[in-house]
Amino acid sequence: APERRKGVSVKVVSSTGTAKVPVILINFSDTTTTNTPSEFESLLFESNPTIATGPGSMKDYYEEVSYGDFSVSSGPSGVSAWVTAANGHDYYGQDDVDGDDLNPAELVKEAVQKADAAGFDFSQYDNDGDGKVDVVMIVHQGTGEEVSGTATDIWSHRWNLTSAGVGSVSVDGVTVNDYAIQPERDVARMNTIGVFCHEFGHALGLPDLYDTDYTSWGIGDWGIMAFGSYNKDTNDGDSPAHFTAWSKYFLGWVTPTQILSTTLP
Repeated sequence: APERRKGVSVKVVSSTGTAKVPVILINFSDTTTTNTPSEFESLLFESNPTIATGPGSMKDYYEEVSYGDFSVSSGPSGVSAWVTAANGHDYYGQDDVDGDDLNPAELVKEAVQKADAAGFDFSQYDNDGDGKVDVVMIVHQGTGEEVSGTATDIWSHRWNLTSAGVGSVSVDGVTVNDYAIQPERDVARMNTIGVFCHEFGHALGLPDLYDTDYTSWGIGDWGIMAFGSYNKDTNDGDSPAHFTAWSKYFLGWVTPTQILSTTLP
């Protein structure tokens, strides 16, 4: 599987308790969607959903790897209905001369505004009461460039609207700025949980642990913040690797045992 591009790792979500996560589905003006909001509700937030080809949902994954310390829910508004962008697919995904997508943040901003206009209540997703939605997860129609290799597809990533140059959005008395974007499909099938769990790991403050200068394999398949996000039972990404021990320590999910002796017992 191809390496993902560097993801930002500023922590915006607490790693304890249950985080309410807004999920907005957005189609392009010239494409057709395949999967339904209820299917994404199941894949991401149900316990042991039948739609998952691996062990469980994103919720199941986070409850397992955190040893019950952390979970996710879709909150009061649930997964949004599909909204439609103002422009066609290639407008948002076409690569620039550096190989970066041209307008993915513009797509995110449109998704938030259109979902708000359709009645999605973003005020329910400020988990820490700071006046900001912690992170919004965007699902765009089609496949991600990290899988397809197609220059007009959008590469899954975590970022924020301000740094991307389009400006944050104020809706329902809260500000939406931080986002993670990932695709509806994995080419011929519905996407699996791996990419969702990986990008959400950035929202928890974790960095990419593959080699982002493309000279080695990094930690390989041994952690979800590297290529372990593609580990599978049936389809790539349906059974992602756990976070590494260091990641779990960083998130407060394990307590390390200090070795103070120079000899084995």
